[in-house]
Amino acid sequence: DSLDVLVKALDSAIRLPVQAHPDKAFSRAHFNSEFGKAESWVVLAARENAAIFFGFKDGVTEKDLREAVEASETDKDAMEKLLNKIPVKPGDVYFIPAKAVHAIGYGCLILEVQEPTDFTIQPERWCGDYKLSDNEMYLGLKKETALGVFDYSYNLEKVLKECKKTPSIIY
Repeated sequence: DSLDVLVKALDSAIRLPVQAHPDKAFSRAHFNSEFGKAESWVVLAARENAAIFFGFKDGVTEKDLREAVEASETDKDAMEKLLNKIPVKPGDVYFIPAKAVHAIGYGCLILEVQEPTDFTIQPERWCGDYKLSDNEMYLGLKKETALGVFDYSYNLEKVLKECKKTPSIIY
């Protein structure tokens, strides 16, 4: 038996790439894996102006995402403009379902508990000054296939209602 989780501590000095992770069905079809990648974040510490980006702004469409992917070749903030920026503080907890768009923003120390994969579709060309390759962006999949992983239903209202969690201490 195994616990089948992966735990990471992430300390972001810059905004990390906009991304989404596959669900189990997508992973079975494209990665021969029984695991998707849902994850939970616990904010352990936050610098001034720390934030996460989670869910598409109201009205964002697949066409908007595709245009932002192309624009990200030269505009490092093209993808960020499509997402909700949510200020965070220590103790905040978020559940990030598979297929939900998200990015860890500047200044967050986050404990991430996730399914045991690193399947990440991050269709943004840049991470700070580092230029991502197509393989890093699409994991060897065709761009059209990879972009099918995004769920546009996660807007700010749904994120705050369904994904922001209230932690409690269990003795």
